[in-house]
Amino acid sequence: MKEKISVKKLVILSLLMAMTTVLKFVSIGNGEFRISLFEVPIILAGMIAGPAMGIVVAFGGDLIYGIIGGYPYSIIMAISAMLWGIMGGIFYKKKIKIFPLILCVLITSLLTTINNSFQQYIWFKEGMWIRLPVRIIVMLIKAVILPIIIYILGVRVFKLKNYQYNKIKKRKIKLRRKNRTIV
Repeated sequence: MKEKISVKKLVILSLLMAMTTVLKFVSIGNGEFRISLFEVPIILAGMIAGPAMGIVVAFGGDLIYGIIGGYPYSIIMAISAMLWGIMGGIFYKKKIKIFPLILCVLITSLLTTINNSFQQYIWFKEGMWIRLPVRIIVMLIKAVILPIIIYILGVRVFKLKNYQYNKIKKRKIKLRRKNRTIV
C-alpha cells in the first residue's frame, strides 16, 4: 500500500536533506576521513518517512554536497549514506529502544566503513591501508556518539508526533459528540 506524502512531511524531508548537506561541510578532518554528524538527519528522515525516503534524503544530500563542494560524485560513497537512511527506516513507526539502536548503528557503521574503504582503495590503491586505522577510530567514536543523539532526537520527534495524533483524535471525538442529536 502506497502512503501519501503530505506537504508538511515533504518540507521536513527537504529540511533534513539540507541539514545533511550542511553537516557534511561542518566536519572535523580532511577528505580522507572526517568526523561529522551528517548521518543524524538521514536517520531521522528514515524514522519519520520510512527507508525509501531515508534513501532519497541521503542521495539528495550527497549529490548536493558534491555539486556545491566541487567533489567528484561517487555512487559507492552515496551507497554508504543510503545505508544510514535504511537504518533509520528500521525504526519507522516503531518505539525506539536503545539497545537495538546501538546494534543497528554499530552494524551500519561497520558496513559504511567497509564500503568507504573500498572507494578509498579505488582512489588511492595501497595508501588506503595506511589510512584504515584512523578510519576505524573515527568509526568507533561515531558509533558511541550517534546512538545517543539519535535516541534523544528520535524520542522527542515521536513524542511530538504522538501528541499531535492524540490531539487530533480528541478533537474528532468532540466533534462527533457535538453532532449527535438527542431524541
